[in-house]
Amino acid sequence: MPRTPRPSFGIMTAPMRIGYHDILRVWREADEIAEIEHAWLFDHLMPIGGDPDGSSYEGWTLLAALAAQTRRLRLGLLVTSNRIRPPAMLAKIATTVDTVSGGRLDFGIGAGSRPDQPLARREYEAHGLPFHDAAHAVGSLAEACTVIRRLWTEPEPFDFHGTYHRLTDAFGNPKPVQRPHPPILIGGRSAAVLRIAAEHADLWNIPGGDIDDVVSRSALLDRYCAENGRDPAAITRSIHLPVSYDQPGTTRDAVGKAIDAGFRHIVLGLPAPYPAGAAQWVADEPARGLRQGTRRHRARQLLRDRRYRGGGAVHGPPGLPAGPVPPAHPQDQHLQARAGPRHGRPPRPDAARMAWWTGRSGCQAKGPVPRHRRIPRRRRNGGAARSDGVTAPGASTVARQIPGQGACRRPGCGPCARDRNAGPTRSRVRPRPPREPGSSMGQTHDCLWVI
Repeated sequence: MPRTPRPSFGIMTAPMRIGYHDILRVWREADEIAEIEHAWLFDHLMPIGGDPDGSSYEGWTLLAALAAQTRRLRLGLLVTSNRIRPPAMLAKIATTVDTVSGGRLDFGIGAGSRPDQPLARREYEAHGLPFHDAAHAVGSLAEACTVIRRLWTEPEPFDFHGTYHRLTDAFGNPKPVQRPHPPILIGGRSAAVLRIAAEHADLWNIPGGDIDDVVSRSALLDRYCAENGRDPAAITRSIHLPVSYDQPGTTRDAVGKAIDAGFRHIVLGLPAPYPAGAAQWVADEPARGLRQGTRRHRARQLLRDRRYRGGGAVHGPPGLPAGPVPPAHPQDQHLQARAGPRHGRPPRPDAARMAWWTGRSGCQAKGPVPRHRRIPRRRRNGGAARSDGVTAPGASTVARQIPGQGACRRPGCGPCARDRNAGPTRSRVRPRPPREPGSSMGQTHDCLWVI
């Protein structure tokens, strides 16, 4: 079964009614925060909200400036209006930004403003740009995606004679840094735009709102992908959600619903003015909290698959009987209490603890040890190792025993106890006196790596 990709979080700063240095401050801050992976602008020439006479920067020019001031964030416009620039010119602009950013561009494009948006439509009239009907805008978008992709990938000049665009000896040089081309994100919710996304998009973005409508649009995209013979999973589902600084719980709930609906690319729109630490707030509130939720979900699946299969038994290697789930060590009970009573998964205070509950790490000298080989830490004489390395009769869950290491089956676990780089160790191999005459107690091993 393919792994579900983890959600990625980004921010969107609308470049209207705000200064350049304010936007730059937020982007630089986000560039230093690992939880924020991408950042976006929009593509409007005049404000579409608030004071209609306020300031508004041109999106691609500002994006190039911010690309030069950041080093890690993926970046783009959410989304470029195909009505404003000819596709060949847009391909050249995008190539330049991809070069300046070192290959970090996500190319977002859409059909442009809808005719029923008067504040958006007025910018075309104010700048002398034609504003065609929706059918023309959608048809032009389909041809533009074809032209832009060919300019990015074809090694020789070509002619293009379409219904909406005509080019002669078109050739793109230089090519984008990303090969074969930057990821193409298509934004929109209409059925006509979804058909274009099913053919050309690597990502599809929709504005958030009614989650039921968003889910139905995503299902429609799946259907169009099937009609084109394309795997719907090849298109990453992206959603743009507004942020409320005063009500982070509302934002977190909206993001959680989007993730549950299959949207793994989350863009959080930051309202201006941006308070100090706005990017850090995104990491501390919506992004980090939901990231932890996905880690818990993966941990539950892991524990169910590897520990609780077979009615709560721990399975050893094939052909050996299963034993009971070992109880937590007393020194680890506080971790179980923090993880919750259902699954007992420790939190992730450091990488070593992460390795402990995923079972993907082990002694540096000996390599990883499967999680299913965990055995009880304390074992009396029935489970103690014999000098020949053979398990004594009556041992409950033992695949093999290592001579001289008590109940621990890790090769070289003695050195592991002294190696602080191998993880949290509480290794104590010590003989104990008999509890009563006639019985003896085998060596007790409390190593956290008894796996």
